[in-house]
Amino acid sequence: MDNATRDVVDAPRVFLSHATEDKERFVLRFAHALMAKGVDVWLDHWEILPGDSLIDKIFEQGLKTASAVIVVLSKTSVGKPWVREELDAAAVKRINTGSKLIPVVLDECDVPQVLQSTAWQKVQDLNDIAETVDRVCAAIFDRPLKPRIGAPPVYSASSYRSLPGLSTADTYVLVEASRWTIEQDGHLIDPAKMFLQVDAPPIPAKFLLETIDYLEQHTYVKVSRHLGPGPYQFRVTRNGLELYLANHFPQYDLVVQRAIGLLVNEEMKRSESIASNLDVSHRVVKHILARLEDRGHLRLSRTLGTSSQVLLIQPSLRRLLQP
Repeated sequence: MDNATRDVVDAPRVFLSHATEDKERFVLRFAHALMAKGVDVWLDHWEILPGDSLIDKIFEQGLKTASAVIVVLSKTSVGKPWVREELDAAAVKRINTGSKLIPVVLDECDVPQVLQSTAWQKVQDLNDIAETVDRVCAAIFDRPLKPRIGAPPVYSASSYRSLPGLSTADTYVLVEASRWTIEQDGHLIDPAKMFLQVDAPPIPAKFLLETIDYLEQHTYVKVSRHLGPGPYQFRVTRNGLELYLANHFPQYDLVVQRAIGLLVNEEMKRSESIASNLDVSHRVVKHILARLEDRGHLRLSRTLGTSSQVLLIQPSLRRLLQP
C-alpha cells in the first residue's frame, strides 16, 4: 500500500449535511478545507452521480459509513426535508454507536431540538472560515485546542526550593546571586546582565525590581542606587549568603564545624589555608570567619587583597566544637 492510499484509508470519513442554497457561499469551501486537513468528506456534490439512488447513496454509503456527521444549519437548511431526514438518521446513529454529530451554524436560525444539548460551532465570518475548520477538525480527530502546558518558570524548579520567608522568585534571585558571589568571589552584581540580557528572561523586569527591593527590605541584599532607572547593582549581604548556604550548600553545618576545628585544634589562621584544607570555595570560608567575628568568637585582619587572617580566638569559639 503506497502512502497516498494509506492516508485515504486512515482518514476519518465525515458526512456533510447541508442545503443546496448554502453550497456556494460556504459548503464547498468548507469541504475543501476539511479535505486539506486530512478529513475524508462525503459530499453529495462529489459522491452522487446521475442515475444513482439517492436513498442508497446518502443513507447506506454516506451516513452509514461516516464516523461523524456535520450538519450545516442556516435559515434555509433548517426547513429542508432532506436535511431533517439526515439529521434524524445522524441522531439515531449517535445514540446507537456514539458517533459524533457536529452542528455548524451559519445564520441566526432556529436550531432543531435534537441539537439543543450539543455544542454548536458558530461561523462568525463567511469570508474567514479558518477558525471554524480548525475547531471542527479538533472535534473530528478528538484533539482539544487547549495549548500544551509549557515549561514552568526557571525559578520554580526544584533546585530553587523556596527559602524560609521567600517566594520562589525571591529565592531564585538570591540563589543565583549567591552562587555568583561564591564562584567569582565577587561583590557588585549587575541584575540586568544576570537576569534580563538573554533571549527569554527567566523573570520579568518589573518582577525583578520588586524582588530585589523585597530582598533588600529583609537585609539579604544591599542595593547601590544612583540617578536613573533601575535595576541597580546590588551585593549579597552576610545575612543573604548565610540563608543561601544554610539551605542550599551541601553539609554546610559540617563545613562550619570543620573550619572551627582547624582554627582551634590546628591553629590554622589564614582563610586560603582553611579553604584548601576543606576543599571549599575561599569565599565560603571568608563568610564563615566573618560570621564568627560578628558573634564575637574571633577577631580578623583583612588585607587589601582577598585574604582574611585570624588575629585572636576567643574561648567561646572552643565551646562551639561539637563533643
